[in-house]
Amino acid sequence: MSLVNTKNLPHLVQKLLTVKGQFVGVLWTRPMKTRKGTVAVVTKTVRTVVSVGIDYDNRGEVIEARANGELPAKNAGLPWGKWIEGLEKYVIEHNGNYYVRMFPVKNADNTPRSCKVVYRIDGVIATKEQVQLLCLASEFSSGEAPKCFTLTATYLQQIKFAGKVSGKLSRLDAKVLAMHATRVAVNVPNEAIAVLV
Repeated sequence: MSLVNTKNLPHLVQKLLTVKGQFVGVLWTRPMKTRKGTVAVVTKTVRTVVSVGIDYDNRGEVIEARANGELPAKNAGLPWGKWIEGLEKYVIEHNGNYYVRMFPVKNADNTPRSCKVVYRIDGVIATKEQVQLLCLASEFSSGEAPKCFTLTATYLQQIKFAGKVSGKLSRLDAKVLAMHATRVAVNVPNEAIAVLV
């Protein structure tokens, strides 16, 4: 494990460190991996609900998967990177970058909760079909939702928990995501319109 001063972590990651096992609304934008020869910049913005700060090995579905042989009987550790000392369950460091571990939230009927996704090509909103022509196939989900995932800390743009919103959205992001939202609220001064999850 490596030791890090939490003040070196992005502001929103510092805020995530204050919650444990709660549902958190998150919004991130990341570049997508494109096919050879593609010069366009393709990005993906995602809004969803996740849990953070929980122990992977204590999750019911993981315990069940270990018991029935779907997963190894014992956790083999991280496949890459290392936990930040004191921030285990939250932050992984790898090659000088920080990653936040998140767990997808399921609906009451145990189906995966859907994400709201906006694709852009050179900053212009695009369809998934248009983006698929430019990006690697590995950029698109082809099966079951993961039990957990990591997000590059610098991609995180907004979090919402316990009725409070942190981070900023561009007006375009707020407008596009508001089309999909069930509720919209205006944040405290200096923050853009935020889509609440």
